[in-house]
Amino acid sequence: MATTVWKGHLTFGLISMPMRMFTAARGERISFNQLHNVCHSRLRQPLFCPVCNRNVERTEIVKGYENRSSHPRRTSWKFSSS
Repeated sequence: MATTVWKGHLTFGLISMPMRMFTAARGERISFNQLHNVCHSRLRQPLFCPVCNRNVERTEIVKGYENRSSHPRRTSWKFSSS
């Protein structure tokens, strides 16, 4: 069960309501990787694509995160809309 972060009363004139506040955030993080738009491989600094074996322009970069399925060798990329 979640632990209470804050306990108190919220008062509106003559009406007083007891309140409890709980944390709603999880400790998970999604970190985005820079990917080459053509072959979807991760880029290294200074923006080098190891699959295409060349430097990549900033206009060719998309951001995405790894989506691992139940199969350990099958990995797909999810792309952000920015």
